[in-house]
Amino acid sequence: MSAHLLALVLLAACPASEETAPPGVVEIARDRTSAGYSLSARNATLDEIGRELQRVTGCRMEVNEELRKARFTLKLSPRPSERIYRTLARRAGAMMSVDYRLERSTSGGAAPGPLAFARDPVVLVAEQPAPVEEVLRRLDVPVELEEGLGGSVRLLAVRHPLRYALDRIAAQLSARWYPRVRLEARKPVDAEDAETDRMLRHLTDLSDLPPRERREEIHAELERLEGLPPDEQPAGLAQMARDVLSLATLLRSAPGEHREGLAADVLGVAWDYGVVLSHLPRSRREHFQPVAEALAELRSRLAAIR
Repeated sequence: MSAHLLALVLLAACPASEETAPPGVVEIARDRTSAGYSLSARNATLDEIGRELQRVTGCRMEVNEELRKARFTLKLSPRPSERIYRTLARRAGAMMSVDYRLERSTSGGAAPGPLAFARDPVVLVAEQPAPVEEVLRRLDVPVELEEGLGGSVRLLAVRHPLRYALDRIAAQLSARWYPRVRLEARKPVDAEDAETDRMLRHLTDLSDLPPRERREEIHAELERLEGLPPDEQPAGLAQMARDVLSLATLLRSAPGEHREGLAADVLGVAWDYGVVLSHLPRSRREHFQPVAEALAELRSRLAAIR
């Protein structure tokens, strides 16, 4: 066999590297009814998803090295862009943080920045010109300035959206700004910390979602478990059952004065677990019997908490 032919045979036998792996498929559509976006991804990396999201939302997503190789297949119903990023963080098991970057405008002018992550009202009155660094400190928003970018700005924002304030600052500096979403892999300190972190994250990630999106997340987790190799499914089902029961553990450990608000979150999540399981065909419900049993036990434990 010639050296050239041998090289071709070896290349065909080797799996594709991360660099040569085919790109994933990402589709994002604007929903006119809800003014949100739907997202569909197939075997796509977070970088690929982030680039498409940037195209429609104006936000830049940065992913740390530990999350770069993971690929995701998901289908998200229409929702505000901020919740798309939060859902991606949940699916990736990542911590999400948001800051803002202000940099020189390549066009020489300043265009309005994105509305995503810039809707909250702010109050700042700087009637006299002041260094932009000082104004940003008073604005109390994490903004990174491009190296060498500076100058004096004025700002009058009285419960205006953050977007308004950053637009006014950028216009005075001939600059532009954008939100920056960062996803980093979670790093628990020890086993006990990891378990506590998982319980809290399981509740807060789901309770922060409206019911329709929460049920979508629970259903996606059930589908993920069904897609596991048969020998891995029992462990996956057992973990989901523990997640369900952890809702009672968190409620029981909460101080009495905080328990009422927490109880509403716990009951909402528990209810939607029940809704999702009840809508499954009988054959699939039987597969998730450990989760159904955990849900029944959860109801008994919650009833016993005073």
